[in-house]
Amino acid sequence: MPVDKISDVISLQAGVVVGDDGSLHVRGGYGNEIAYTLNGISLNDPYGNSRSIGLATNAVKEVSVSTGTFAAQYGNALSGVVNYVTKEGSDDYSFGLRGYMGDYITDRTSLFNNIDDIDPLNRTRLEGTFGGPIPEIPDAKFYVSSIYEKFKGSLYGIRLYNPTDSYLSPDNFQAVMQEEEVQLIHTILIHTAQIQMDCQQVMDR
Repeated sequence: MPVDKISDVISLQAGVVVGDDGSLHVRGGYGNEIAYTLNGISLNDPYGNSRSIGLATNAVKEVSVSTGTFAAQYGNALSGVVNYVTKEGSDDYSFGLRGYMGDYITDRTSLFNNIDDIDPLNRTRLEGTFGGPIPEIPDAKFYVSSIYEKFKGSLYGIRLYNPTDSYLSPDNFQAVMQEEEVQLIHTILIHTAQIQMDCQQVMDR
């Protein structure tokens, strides 16, 4: 099945949906209510009970999803259990490499800042696998996999104001302001200073 991630296959199961952040939800539960195991070994992070590592798509041989009644051996599983079974080395050497790269593009530059600056390496994912027999060791085989993934982001902002900028001086604003706006800020500052002086005089009396 041509998929980019294993979660694309899991989401085809009944009762499983993928959230906006990419996390899986089984039977309406939270993403951290799923127990993930790799060849029977837990992959859950003890701190937040979420999946701690990712897996290369080419390295997975089988995925089983339990959305109903499951054995008590799976701790911290409230909504489902996902078990990955990895491939094993064979008598012949095998090598696999897959990946994709690209960027987002649209003509609505008024809504998305810097979207017209195309970077072909903005979103990159590479997967590599290698396996086979171990020389000089009878009946010994190995299989390794690796993932490289990088995403620089798709949303860009405009720096208008930082908390470190002084709010008492309009000169510290990096955005281009109209002359009327600058005069208005100066007027507000003058009135504020006058009110503070009047309050101080009242307190002195």
